[in-house]
Amino acid sequence: MLTDNVNDKLNEFVFPNHHIIDGFRGVITSELSALLDRTPDSWLNHFSTIEAYINTLNASPQTSNNNQQNELTRAIKQASMLGVLDFTAALATTPFPDWDAHEQEQYQLYKCLIIFSTMQLSLIGNHSNAIEKALRQIRLFAANKKHRQAFKLLPEIDESTCLKTLNADLDQTRKNLLDKNTKWYVDYIAVAISNAIEFKSGIIRTQKARPLTDAQSPAPANVTTIYEGGVAYEELTSDKPSKHGLDETDESLTLKNTKTLRTTNKSQHNLSRSQKAIHGQRFAEQIYMRNLSLPCSVEHLSRWDIRNFLLTASNKAQLPEEQHVLADILLIMLFSGLRIEQLPNIRLWFSAKRQWLLIYEVPHLVPSGTQDPIIEPLISSPTHTVFRVPMPLITSLAIEQIVINDEVINQARTLLKVINNKYTTRLTLGRISNYLGHWYSCNGFDPAESAILRALTAQQYAPIAYTHFNESNFLLNHQHYLKDIFSFAELNYDLPVIQQLPNTLGSAIKIQDHALKQLFKLLQPDPALKKSTSLTSMYEFHNQYTCYVWLLLIFSTGHRNVNAPLGSLTDYNAHNATWWISDKERRNGLSARTVVLPKTAALQVQLYLQHIQTLVKKTRLLADNISLHCQQVLNKESNLLFFIDSPSTQAAHAVGLTPSVLKQVLKHTVPFQYNWPRHHLRTYFKNKNIHYELINSWMGHEEFGEEGLGCFSSLSLHDFTQISDQIEQLLNELDVQAIAGWS
Repeated sequence: MLTDNVNDKLNEFVFPNHHIIDGFRGVITSELSALLDRTPDSWLNHFSTIEAYINTLNASPQTSNNNQQNELTRAIKQASMLGVLDFTAALATTPFPDWDAHEQEQYQLYKCLIIFSTMQLSLIGNHSNAIEKALRQIRLFAANKKHRQAFKLLPEIDESTCLKTLNADLDQTRKNLLDKNTKWYVDYIAVAISNAIEFKSGIIRTQKARPLTDAQSPAPANVTTIYEGGVAYEELTSDKPSKHGLDETDESLTLKNTKTLRTTNKSQHNLSRSQKAIHGQRFAEQIYMRNLSLPCSVEHLSRWDIRNFLLTASNKAQLPEEQHVLADILLIMLFSGLRIEQLPNIRLWFSAKRQWLLIYEVPHLVPSGTQDPIIEPLISSPTHTVFRVPMPLITSLAIEQIVINDEVINQARTLLKVINNKYTTRLTLGRISNYLGHWYSCNGFDPAESAILRALTAQQYAPIAYTHFNESNFLLNHQHYLKDIFSFAELNYDLPVIQQLPNTLGSAIKIQDHALKQLFKLLQPDPALKKSTSLTSMYEFHNQYTCYVWLLLIFSTGHRNVNAPLGSLTDYNAHNATWWISDKERRNGLSARTVVLPKTAALQVQLYLQHIQTLVKKTRLLADNISLHCQQVLNKESNLLFFIDSPSTQAAHAVGLTPSVLKQVLKHTVPFQYNWPRHHLRTYFKNKNIHYELINSWMGHEEFGEEGLGCFSSLSLHDFTQISDQIEQLLNELDVQAIAGWS
């Protein structure tokens, strides 16, 4: 007889609380009974508790067919639950069809051992890592061809095999293997079997700190109390330790020229470790934002600095001949925003057509800049991967002379020091290269343009990858910058005339209006399904209607293509039509933002909720689990958007929206990448002259200290209505309307 405690533990392990399990309980119990029937009697002496438990399930020992197991595996994959429902996934796995009878028999025997071993380890406790690895490995043996060779290395077993002998054979096999990856695959199987048949207790790992030597110990400075709340900090300093006495296995210690501060707050001594970590993170962010206030008044050059630098660098007659090249290098840094160490990697050439003016060729390639040729008729125009920027006043620099090393950098600093001493300026290499970005921000130009000139990548500044730039306007803005800084020094220089050409840069996903209209029409639900009374038609109509609601809402909010888009109703404020969005896997930080819905989208949310309320009533007697899920959506306990999956052999159940599920449902209806609204609308807002700070706040691209609704921002929700009004205007132009479901 099994005790209630043992029975409850095994039930929790075999039947985890998930809606997928509820629909496949019969398949799981039948497969366990079939495995028990296939297991040799001599093996069951080691798994007597597991045998008694399976007998209590009252299941037929007849093996569930492969179709049912494959359907269970498919449901787990669609829900992205292979890591969570690892036991169920391993139990439902079947070997490759091309395996011969002997290989299939070997796999089934090892599968019996792993299934029963992991069940036994769950009872012993503290074996979660061994269970996870073994279940994943036995599944990969049959699901991944790369692991098939490792399976063939396992010892041969049959009904007469003694498990203790098998344990010794597995241990010997592990020792003989040289390939590390293959050895790990065998290790996972061997450890699970060994621990189960020997009833080894689990390991509780505790991290022990290695005592520091005198050379490694920091020497704290005087304690100075700063910040409100009596937070104290001390600066930690450390001399470079000698190699003598260090463990040879230690990594080399590289000390950087930075300050390390240790903070102490006695008011937090009663908090948990996680709460202290949160407070520490917030404290670091506040200190970081305080430092960001310094560049506004201190770290950027003034007009006086730029004037004297330009007058000195452009007048080569006043400089020694050996400093002519240095002056031109510094001018390129000022005109392009490049750092001095970037200069050897750029392409410069003199244009004979433009009176030998130096041209800076800027490469610009983003992932969304190249699209499938099939969809090119649907987008505005393909983008260029390079453009050319004039660099005036450069007269002494030959292309082959751009060699940057420590000597050149020191000489450039020496030249700047001479100018600083003569004119009382504050010129440094960093301030010169940073001035272009500072000027663009202060004059209301999109910092994405200065980021491209400074050769930043999309990973360093995300808006670069989302914007469809007009090349002529881009170059014209740069000419405004050059003319402005020339005016500081009262220099006159005739820059080349910018011709208005259709060339574009950046993202190619700017969809034409006729394609957008057709896309919204394609995703409208079929009215005939709404009139049908069959349960299948009801589910199909809901799925089509959900697709349309999803499209309209992600278009109106700029939501990323992530799992569970738009979250639950908890994030929606119906009173002022705002939605709190956090659409990154890290559900906090700067990715979170609040957006204002346009009127059409707010009406669509209201109609969708009426649809869900009606669905509760329609399915209450026909499919109680669907009715329950709909009620949970209304109660703000489940995600707002969901599909209904109704397989022929299983009860219907709700399926959350994920990128893979959407791709399977929509198929080729949406030919673009699913975050296309972010690309299209950022360009649309830029062309409508909406300020870049509003655009970045709407897209979740703010930097620290620049949050649109942060404590230091002058913006409010009223300012964000500019964006919602523009989206509403675009929806009206596209003739997109809110559609009612069931009411």
